[in-house]
Amino acid sequence: MNILESLRPLPLRRYWCRRGAPHVPAMLVAATLFALLLTVRQLGWLEPLELRTFDVLLGSQTMAPPHPQVLVVGIGEADIQALRQWPLDDALLARAVANLRAHGAAMVGLDIYRDFPHEPGHAELRAALQDPGVIAVTKLSTEANPTIAAPPGVPPTRIGFSDLILDADGVVRRGLLYAKGGQQVQTAFAMQLALNYLRQQGLTPRDHAGTSGFELGKGVIEPLDAHAGGYRNLDNAGFQILLNYRRQPQPAEQVSFMDVLENRVDAEQIRGRIVLIGSTAESIKDVYFTPFSQTAREQVQMPGVMIHAHILGQLLDTAGTANQLRFWPQWAEWLWLVLWGTVGALAAWRARRLLLLQAVALGGLGALLVCHWLVFRLGVWIPLWDAVLAFFCGGLSILGGRLAYQSLHDPLTRLPNRANLTQRLRYLQRRRPRQDVALILVELERYRLINAVFGPQSGDLLLVEMARRLCRVADEYGQVSSHHWCGDLLAARADGAQFALLMSRADARETAQAIGKTLLQRCSEPFEIAGEEVFPTAIVGIALGNPSYQGNLLRDAHAALSRASALGNTLEIVDGEIKAEEIEAFQVERELHGVVRKSQGDLPHLPEFAVYYQPIVSLQTGRISGFEALVRWQHPQRGLVPPFKFIPVAEHSGMIVPIGNWVLLDACRQMQAWRTEFPDLLISVNLAAPQLIHPETLGYLERILQVTGLPPSALKLEITESATIQHLDIALKVLGTSRSLGVNVAIDDFGTGYSSLAYLTKFPVDILKIDMAFVRNMDASLNDFSILRAIVDLAKKLGLKIIAEGIETPRHLEILRELQCDYGQGYLFAKPQTAADTEALLRSEPVW
Repeated sequence: MNILESLRPLPLRRYWCRRGAPHVPAMLVAATLFALLLTVRQLGWLEPLELRTFDVLLGSQTMAPPHPQVLVVGIGEADIQALRQWPLDDALLARAVANLRAHGAAMVGLDIYRDFPHEPGHAELRAALQDPGVIAVTKLSTEANPTIAAPPGVPPTRIGFSDLILDADGVVRRGLLYAKGGQQVQTAFAMQLALNYLRQQGLTPRDHAGTSGFELGKGVIEPLDAHAGGYRNLDNAGFQILLNYRRQPQPAEQVSFMDVLENRVDAEQIRGRIVLIGSTAESIKDVYFTPFSQTAREQVQMPGVMIHAHILGQLLDTAGTANQLRFWPQWAEWLWLVLWGTVGALAAWRARRLLLLQAVALGGLGALLVCHWLVFRLGVWIPLWDAVLAFFCGGLSILGGRLAYQSLHDPLTRLPNRANLTQRLRYLQRRRPRQDVALILVELERYRLINAVFGPQSGDLLLVEMARRLCRVADEYGQVSSHHWCGDLLAARADGAQFALLMSRADARETAQAIGKTLLQRCSEPFEIAGEEVFPTAIVGIALGNPSYQGNLLRDAHAALSRASALGNTLEIVDGEIKAEEIEAFQVERELHGVVRKSQGDLPHLPEFAVYYQPIVSLQTGRISGFEALVRWQHPQRGLVPPFKFIPVAEHSGMIVPIGNWVLLDACRQMQAWRTEFPDLLISVNLAAPQLIHPETLGYLERILQVTGLPPSALKLEITESATIQHLDIALKVLGTSRSLGVNVAIDDFGTGYSSLAYLTKFPVDILKIDMAFVRNMDASLNDFSILRAIVDLAKKLGLKIIAEGIETPRHLEILRELQCDYGQGYLFAKPQTAADTEALLRSEPVW
């Protein structure tokens, strides 16, 4: 049976609140990502990719033969060399036009500017241009910017502008059919040719009802809007169309200008066709980049006359077969994006394994590319990369929502986890400071035993059943929630076999104890695991907080739980007005007083406080140069108590003075014993702030050196940077006297205090100990490394030795050696250990 299936279905409202509604974070992530998609789309950041994709799609079309109704007379480099002139004189152009018309050309388009005469032959050219089958070319102009005029005497219906539109990347993908020049609407060169040719066939353009386009034969030509296809915020002034280039570098058959002049062209090749005359010579510089330039191996450029031939061929095809490229309206494009965003979301929702997710992502992307290609084959250009972004946004919204949900919920019980609980606590302190709160922690004491006896899966079933019982109890007392805006109770799995109920309401203090007792009663009922009944005992810890309480409620609840376990009770309460830490500190202080009172004699004797030793290693030789003495409390009931549990209490109560003196005595005695075999060793002993200001500290120091026989030069006193600043005058006196005795002095935890560097020169010190916080992070934090290097450089200049604490990895050791640090200390070498273990370490003569 699947563990998750053991949870019975819950009502919809309760599921929404308790389980955290995993789709809620998904929707929030989706809203964020699609807002990003909208921004990217509106700003046109993906337009270059869309245009490049359009070029690739054009290049993937099947090869098409040259347009049968169009012929290009190209004036190439060979023609210019043969005629030895450029520009060509009017007589040559007139003769070429006459020859073409004589051979039956339906229309002749002269794509060569003739705004002033090029003698000889100007009169002949003017006469040729009067032919109704000849179209002349001009340059689009405005009243503010007049450019090249049309040949004189040619009516406007047979004059077209030859201007081409370039995209931002310098590629011609659009054709301008009409534009406003001055106060008049001007017609493009290719459009004039098409209109005059089709007029001969009895076809004239008509307005298309309901659109801004027009009908031309069987087809409808509509202008580009600002968001057509992959364009975004396009400057669509005039009447523009998207060029559907034929996949053929030559859109029409081409003959040379010299062949036309000398009548070497077969008349059948000319008869009935539209003939364009223009330059194809690269030296004339009338060449442009096209979509084929982007996909070709070399960025070839196309002569302007060939582009006009493409436009002309597209217009003729539209009139005959209606194959103009089309676009979807904006609502259809948005529907397309929503569709692929949904596909991406569904794919991510169904694929819960990494390999399957990768396969689904690649498959979905491939399907999108195929659909886009098929739609383009049908003559419709729609955005691709917007859809790709929507696809991944949809998938990422689900993945992000799932990660957000999983980060705040326990995967086994589906209850809110510790992070969720902590968030709710912060929320209550910030948003509801006037409301009483109570945190109830319940722990199954025999969970590990049951897990070991019946197996991990049975242990998981136990936790799931416990989660169900917790929720049932919560349902009896209020509305359960996993959101800040829903309910007044939060049921959560705090950690391991610990579960929590957080209450925030007016009667929280009164109700918490009743809930705790109910939980104990429910946990006393048998749990059925693997077909057998088990009885895991439970303990409950309750922390109460009032509106003025600003403490850590979770910490107080753990303290109550620990006290319940230590005292053998099933339920303990810690009120926010009396903190559990204060109670524990008071108990520790009482016990410290009891231990110290047992000490007799002039010098303290406190064997319950064991001295541990951690080696200090010379980084130049890699050998042990000394040890630091560290105290541990060997409590008769609690066992080995770590320093952070009793040192702060000892300093606050003054008990640190006899304890510190005992550590100094025992460490000096032990070091003197070791020095008989290892004469170069030094012992470092910490001097706490209360010891520093105690009036008998120097007397104790002298007597201890006398009693143990340890040379003063073998002893090093360590005092923290903050202690020296707080008691500056006394510190200078004590440290100065110690130095005069021959004792070494070190500043401990250097770099963590607030002392001025000016004080450093006043202290009679020999060594600086760099705090472990800088060492541990120096390979990951540039700031810590810079501080560390600065301290080392400073010490070198002041003639001081450096000890680096917290060396834990070979990389730490390597960096410190590169910085020429003198000594090192840390777990890489050894942890603090007993005198016996330390002696064994010394005899092994380790080298690092």
